[in-house]
Amino acid sequence: MGRKILVVDDEWAIRELIIEYFSGRGYTVTEAGNFVEAFTAVARDQPDLVLLDVGLPGMDGVEILRRMRQSHPEVPVIMVTANDDPTLAQRTREIGAVDCLFKPVNFDRLGHVVELRIS
Repeated sequence: MGRKILVVDDEWAIRELIIEYFSGRGYTVTEAGNFVEAFTAVARDQPDLVLLDVGLPGMDGVEILRRMRQSHPEVPVIMVTANDDPTLAQRTREIGAVDCLFKPVNFDRLGHVVELRIS
């Protein structure tokens, strides 16, 4: 059973909250704060799921998602965004995200969505 999650968000406090939540539930959680770290961590850590913020500097999460679908199509990606835009959510699903959640994140919902994808 896979239990490794990669959290990609440029906000350290958000990463820490997510890491604390999932670590406390038995997951191994790694983190990345930008696109370079994200691609390195996916290759190095081989996560079972990626939580990917849309609003990242340098390369946004949508473009990272596109590239991850090409290089690691087997890894489920859940998008997380502060932009409460249903069109954006739909676009990320069309590209290959398994879900798109809006900030502030409801941790009960996030935990449920993650459990469905990697249990």
